[in-house]
Amino acid sequence: MSTTKTRGGYTLIEMLVVIAVLGVMTTLATLTIAMLMRQERASTAALLAANSIQRLDRMLRHDVHAATAVRIETNDPDVSQLILSRPGQADIAWHSENGEIRRRTLGTAATRETYRIRAKTATWIVEDMPTGRQLVSLVVRPVTTTDHVPADTFPVQVTAEVGRDLDVEDTP
Repeated sequence: MSTTKTRGGYTLIEMLVVIAVLGVMTTLATLTIAMLMRQERASTAALLAANSIQRLDRMLRHDVHAATAVRIETNDPDVSQLILSRPGQADIAWHSENGEIRRRTLGTAATRETYRIRAKTATWIVEDMPTGRQLVSLVVRPVTTTDHVPADTFPVQVTAEVGRDLDVEDTP
């Protein structure tokens, strides 16, 4: 009788197959994690832009509703300012610069606020209504980028009626 010993273990081919499968799985996991991180950055940027737009909308409407007079100044051909005059208070200037919308209070106690919304252009429009009132609109167009910005983020238009809050205060 012949006795042969059988060895327990794996062949070289089996080990190479396992290493190849692990390599493919590691590559897929790395690509998935990178894609998730990229999506998270894009989502965070979109959320920050949406929050900035909300704050801008709220503050611009408040300022326009409290104003008695509106004018647009163009000192620089590329930059136009919206100047809001309020009774008994300092004027407020709004303008766009470098993809941001900026608000500043003119006068002795000057304040500044910046809304970062990655805007390519921001256009101020003042329209006269048949009622004798004025409407102020801000239209913001997006910066063209390669990353994905949700379609509902741009373009943005904020419209408010000048002096609306003054009517509320005057009513008995």
